[in-house]
Amino acid sequence: MSYVDFNGIHKQYENADFYSVTDFNLQIEKGEFIVFVGPSGCGKSTTLRMLAGLEEISKGELSIDGTVVNDVHPKDRDIAMVFQNYALYPHMTVADNISFGLKIAKMPKDEIAEKVKWAADVLGLTEYLKRKPKDLSGGQRQRVALGRAIVRNPKVFLMDEPLSNLDAKLRVSMRNEITKLHRDLDATTVYVTHDQVEAMTMADRIVVLKDGIIQQVGTPMDLYNKPQNLFVAGFIGAPQMNFFNVTLAGSELTFEDGTKIAVPEGITKQLGENKDVVLGIRPEHVSIDKVALDSFPNQVMSEEIINLERMGNENHVFMKVGSSDVILKVPSRMTEGLGDKLSFMVDINKCHFFNRETEQRIF
Repeated sequence: MSYVDFNGIHKQYENADFYSVTDFNLQIEKGEFIVFVGPSGCGKSTTLRMLAGLEEISKGELSIDGTVVNDVHPKDRDIAMVFQNYALYPHMTVADNISFGLKIAKMPKDEIAEKVKWAADVLGLTEYLKRKPKDLSGGQRQRVALGRAIVRNPKVFLMDEPLSNLDAKLRVSMRNEITKLHRDLDATTVYVTHDQVEAMTMADRIVVLKDGIIQQVGTPMDLYNKPQNLFVAGFIGAPQMNFFNVTLAGSELTFEDGTKIAVPEGITKQLGENKDVVLGIRPEHVSIDKVALDSFPNQVMSEEIINLERMGNENHVFMKVGSSDVILKVPSRMTEGLGDKLSFMVDINKCHFFNRETEQRIF
């Protein structure tokens, strides 16, 4: 049996005529790091709150460690939650914030002291134990919130966008700390974020949500290499995948602006009767190297550069192909600039094909 089991979970708020979460089915194994990801309003935080017991379940069954918890009070579910806003007590020291839940549980003082010392050592907070939250940085406050959670040794850790209030550098640092903490504790963790970079770098498995419905569940590389539909393909990957309406005729794909590229026989066979399709090309799956351009001339496109972002190690090149906006990731050594035409070879074997009507993956 799975450690956490969502079985047909639905959520409908009072006076609403639709479900905020629809038929959510997911099995989480003990020790897994699961990330719920999706745009605002997709149902990820609502699902987390149902797991925490902060929202009632409208329909379906939820179990933790073999026990159905639909009607179990939050404090009796043995979970710990880390919030976006830290939720620290401003009048308490770091030590008191970390130990607060243990004191409420009437744990012996010597055990509390031992657990607080351990958490402070793990999170690098030892020298801050006598400080109050106002004297800490954002990253330190978030570590205090993590410390308060880990000392309880709960069955499940729940984290609701815990890094969204931090600046970019701190987010990277805290991302690494949370991932390392998860490995060290082997704790079952459910993490909510709208940031697909966090999802890709932290998760054992990712759950992609849209409009309260699971779109795909898989490892980060499953979702990157084989997105099940256009939504997942566009959401996973930074910058996002480029999409084109193309038509297959013989061994050629024709774009809206009349550009044609050749496709190998194997791809035409896989497309079968699908002639009008959506072609997905990731920004990194092109080449501007002369060898590639000369070796595969029938897979080369040439378009005008309408914007250019120099990132140092690479350039992000913006173009249009017909009505489609395009972004490419190319080496920074490129010599072309704004207004110039850039030729690039499409790695057709790394492209993705989707049904234009259903938006589902063909291959």
